[in-house]
Amino acid sequence: MIASFIDKIVSNILISLYQPFWFAVLLSVSFYLYSYDSSNAGKGWKESCKAWIEKFKIDAFLENCFS
Repeated sequence: MIASFIDKIVSNILISLYQPFWFAVLLSVSFYLYSYDSSNAGKGWKESCKAWIEKFKIDAFLENCFS
């Protein structure tokens, strides 16, 4: 019972630490995509993700930036 309680505390702490991190990563990718290629701006997040994946496959700068 105590181990279960400690597991819950540790998992809650880790979740609270990682949520802002992933939000910051996604937000920075979105801003980078918007400033780099604004042709898909305002078409929704699915179109933005598709455009980012296509740019990542084509552009060597993005590939070097994330590898």
